[in-house]
Amino acid sequence: MVIRPNGLPPRLTLVPTRFNAELNRATVRGLFAGVLVAVLVTTAVPVPGPGLVRAVIAAFAGAGAGVAIAALLFRGEPRAAYDAFSWLGRLEDNRFAERTGTALPTDVVSATSWLDEHRDRGHVHERLGVLALAGRLDEAIDLIAGSQAPTSPYAALEFALQAAWIRWLATGERSTEPLPDLAAVHDTANRLRGRVAMALQETRYRLEDGRSDWASPLAVLRPELGRAPDPIVVRDTWRPIFVTDLLATTIAALIWVAGTGRL
Repeated sequence: MVIRPNGLPPRLTLVPTRFNAELNRATVRGLFAGVLVAVLVTTAVPVPGPGLVRAVIAAFAGAGAGVAIAALLFRGEPRAAYDAFSWLGRLEDNRFAERTGTALPTDVVSATSWLDEHRDRGHVHERLGVLALAGRLDEAIDLIAGSQAPTSPYAALEFALQAAWIRWLATGERSTEPLPDLAAVHDTANRLRGRVAMALQETRYRLEDGRSDWASPLAVLRPELGRAPDPIVVRDTWRPIFVTDLLATTIAALIWVAGTGRL
């Protein structure tokens, strides 16, 4: 999920903004390296065929190298935390689509439009998230107050976490109320999902406090997720970056080939 920060409550964008900064540092370096690789391939690698073919091959080689270098540079706790964050975000996106039949809004305009089209009070969890995106936090608080807490252990934990998140977005106050017992969640997958959600809340608080160990709560859970985040991160993060890099390396390779008279 790509959150567009313009107009959103400042606290809501703390985590996406920090991850974007960490990722952008790596991808910019990877992009420059990829362009260099593309130029080198057009001149130094003996690829048979016309210059246009060499340029295309060089562009793909450069884009692949750029993504690989970015992935190597984006490492440590921020990368581990990002994997966990992406895993949880994809689960949320998929569930939102399954329950509502629509894609999750990503900015104020799309969130407001969604709320205008879905005026019923169903899907409380999903509606609270969209109200937050739209900046309508007073409505979200009223919805929480008028909703009955779920009875299942996992749903109750999720509702409590979301209620604490909404109140923090609106007021900056951090809930001191005890959360429902995680041990009561018997489903292993839901229990892990709940732990990641709790870690995300702690990550938000640490970022707000300016702590250097902001990534630790999510990063420590990354090994327990196994390979589950890998295809999600490839599809949602590295594939779009590859497309962007490919555009840049294609332009660079074509300009270089044409400039050297090899087209």
